[in-house]
Amino acid sequence: MEEMYQPFEILLTDDGEVIVLVEPEKDLMSLLQKESLNIEVDIDVDYDDEDEELYLLVTAYIDGTEIFFALPYGESWEALAEKGAFTVAFISEADLEKGNSDNTPTMTIQLDDLLVGFVEGCQRTAEVLFEEWEEFGMD
Repeated sequence: MEEMYQPFEILLTDDGEVIVLVEPEKDLMSLLQKESLNIEVDIDVDYDDEDEELYLLVTAYIDGTEIFFALPYGESWEALAEKGAFTVAFISEADLEKGNSDNTPTMTIQLDDLLVGFVEGCQRTAEVLFEEWEEFGMD
């Protein structure tokens, strides 16, 4: 059975990088020691009726471990499409709050062209939908 982890926070840097902050669990940290990793990324889109918000649902499968997170429609979608990657930072909430991030291990996960195209397509579709909703006063 795969272990599944969710970030405690997702950041968008000034230079347009999506950084996913995950607690440095033992299983996750062992991944950083491996010479080669089998990494697959799956991205889906979903609409949350309660929040009335579109989300990209991102799952990174890394050697039997899953990191799952949701990105609300907006700048994070644009950044993900532009960079074609996101970074996972293995840091505890306590270290983040104290500013102890100097030696934080990270892993950058590249998206293939198909996934980048999917994100771009979702973004364009969302823009069209939101324009139509505004035209009909449905915002």
